[in-house]
Amino acid sequence: MIGSRWKKVIRDLWHNKVRTLLVVLSIAAGVSGIGAVAHMYFIMSRDLAQSYAEVRPASATLYTDDAFDDEMVRAVRRLPGVAEAEGRRSLMLRFRTAPHRPWQVIERFVLPDDGETRVSKVRPEIVFEPDPASWTPGAWPPLRRTTVLERTSLLVGYLGLAQARLDDTITIETADGRLREIRLSGLAYDFSRIPATFMGCAYGYVDRETLEWLGGAPGYNELYVLTNNPADAPYNRRIAEQVRAHVERAGVRVTRIDVARPGELPLHNYFQAITIVSGTLGALALFLSVLLVTNAITALLLQQTRQIGVMKAIGARPRQIALVYAVCALAFGALALPLALLASRVATESFVNFLAYFLDFKLGTFTTPAGVIGLQIGMALLAPLLASLAPVLSAARLTVREAIAGQREDRRHSGVRLAASTRDANTISWLALVPTPVILALRNALRQRMRLALTLTTLTLATAIVVSVLSVRRSLFETFEVIQATSRHDVLVTLVRPYRVAQIEHLAQQTPGVAYVESWGSASAYRLRPDGSEGPVIGIIAPPAESALFTPEVVEGCWLLPGEDHALVISADMRRFEPDLRVGQSVVLKIGNRETEWQIVGVTRGLLGVPFMYASQPYLAQITGAFGQTREIRVSAGAHDPDAQQQVATALRETLENAGVSVAVAQTRTDEREQAATLINIIVSFLLTMAVLLAAIGGLGLTGTLSLNVIERTREIGVMRAIGASNDALYRIVAGEGIAISLASALIGTALALPLGYLLSNAVGLAFLQIPLLYHFALDGAAIWLVAAIGIGIGASLLPARAAIGLTVRNTLAYDR
Repeated sequence: MIGSRWKKVIRDLWHNKVRTLLVVLSIAAGVSGIGAVAHMYFIMSRDLAQSYAEVRPASATLYTDDAFDDEMVRAVRRLPGVAEAEGRRSLMLRFRTAPHRPWQVIERFVLPDDGETRVSKVRPEIVFEPDPASWTPGAWPPLRRTTVLERTSLLVGYLGLAQARLDDTITIETADGRLREIRLSGLAYDFSRIPATFMGCAYGYVDRETLEWLGGAPGYNELYVLTNNPADAPYNRRIAEQVRAHVERAGVRVTRIDVARPGELPLHNYFQAITIVSGTLGALALFLSVLLVTNAITALLLQQTRQIGVMKAIGARPRQIALVYAVCALAFGALALPLALLASRVATESFVNFLAYFLDFKLGTFTTPAGVIGLQIGMALLAPLLASLAPVLSAARLTVREAIAGQREDRRHSGVRLAASTRDANTISWLALVPTPVILALRNALRQRMRLALTLTTLTLATAIVVSVLSVRRSLFETFEVIQATSRHDVLVTLVRPYRVAQIEHLAQQTPGVAYVESWGSASAYRLRPDGSEGPVIGIIAPPAESALFTPEVVEGCWLLPGEDHALVISADMRRFEPDLRVGQSVVLKIGNRETEWQIVGVTRGLLGVPFMYASQPYLAQITGAFGQTREIRVSAGAHDPDAQQQVATALRETLENAGVSVAVAQTRTDEREQAATLINIIVSFLLTMAVLLAAIGGLGLTGTLSLNVIERTREIGVMRAIGASNDALYRIVAGEGIAISLASALIGTALALPLGYLLSNAVGLAFLQIPLLYHFALDGAAIWLVAAIGIGIGASLLPARAAIGLTVRNTLAYDR
């Protein structure tokens, strides 16, 4: 048989279904939020790393000027310390998806004849979201004169591949200018490479014969090496140097070695930043849900003060009373747990799939680890228990006289208070010309000050986070606009190979719509570190000394001065890869076959995570041997709107190509903005997801508060019904209370969002761009949220108002708390 105490717990839960539901939903929201963050962290820190390990990423990659063959690869495999080796060849070409589409850049990689890559594995992609019907499993390895695309290539909108389908054809321009039609036969997944969404360049994979058909030389120019101990970076460096020595003794010159950082994913910094920020917001969600549980338990105890007095009068000890309500709190948590587990799994799967879609990581079997389930079980049971501890202990210490007398006093004077409040409301309404329901709503909101404080805290924090996230979004876009404002070109044209400056500028100036032309220098370099290792390849940009289209924003040090041949200005994003770099420091760069020493004189603001360096144009031309030549021009158009930019880009491409100049890319400022907007929206989307969760918890808290207020005022509602209160009047009272609380929290939260948004903007800027964002408070976002707050207040009051309207005079006057 169930004891009387446990019957009471069940009765309390069952007979107050609305309150039980709201408390359960509040706990479930908080627990599922922190559970989803923990689950996401688990996937990104263990499953993601395991998936990356299955790719068998190269411990080192050697790049050569001379081609080598399979015999060389087999010889490298036999070297001590080498677990596996594989030759690859890559080739940069131009492609277009239709005659009316512009040419774009695609990097082709040759796959082994059997399609089985052994190092930095490339695997066939079976289904591609969001339209699985668009692609079916294609041939693997790619058939002769067909290609497969890396799946993220379809996500870069301006490449023109978004609408591509199986068996479509694209046009490839070979190195000698011939055009080849090649069929798309499927999709590939290459997790070892930075996604095309970040690089803005398509990736394609072909067999050896097809690459030669497209103009590629036979043999390999990249050697991927996997060591016997890939987790040991110094060991990998030593083995890579041994491989270099062996290859060069065979007559193949190695131009560069990239040694991977063990266990580091291609977008490690982005994953880490997302995890930290989302973890902070998840913890805040749990804190808000704890506040809601405290609010609900406190209201329950206030409502049952007389019952506590009766239980004490018949012999109940404080420990027994505390135990009854502690079990009630545990019951709330137990009921919330299944909802939390389900919601957490659904939210995690949706969110991780969203990240995988843009950041190109792939999940294995989606499972919820026991640790995450255990964490949610612990939070679901302990959070309501700890939240109820203070009010339960306080109620358990009440004496019989305090409990029963307090309730009777409340009942004796409730009618007097109602009448007096109504008279006061009528007086204030008459004086201030404010409707009586509004005055009653405000009075009701202020009646339970502790409950009001907890509800306001919940909604205020939710408001502050939402407005702060909107401010981060505004700051990201404003920062990007400031960065873009440093360059005033409308079209950037990159050529396949260097051409004479005089020829290119003359052709460009003859193009309709072109107002001004500048030739820029460029090169690729990598740092030779003091420990002998080599950094990643980073672009060097060399603008004209007196550029009219570029005004750099220097955040440290100074800009390049005329005559400073060895001076170098780096972007802030360089420090993501080379964290030791400082203004005044000397660095050694290898450009082509030359090693040169430079001195860092300044740091510029980065461009959404893309590292680059600036150097003197004459000195870079001297190093590269490109005097009087250029591969890049920047053009200012007479009109600067997107249509005019596109017309100039098209006309430039046609003019240059008709003159025999091969154009790799002609990108407008609008294209640059679209690419940046894609990356910004990735960051903002996951922040807004967490912010919406917090707002939902706040809305549940408000609904719970209004419902409890209606329950406590049951007799008052009966009196108002008896004297002629209509359904509309009751609805306006409850809705007015909800709107007043919601608006108050919106105003306080907006004020709190000013400093909080600044801190969050700095954190996001440092995490993603290595520098703080230019902070801009989202006034428009705050105004939108103010309107949304009214909607939340109205929405949160619907259920409580319906409950109030459903009460009859007979039931309300017979109600005994």
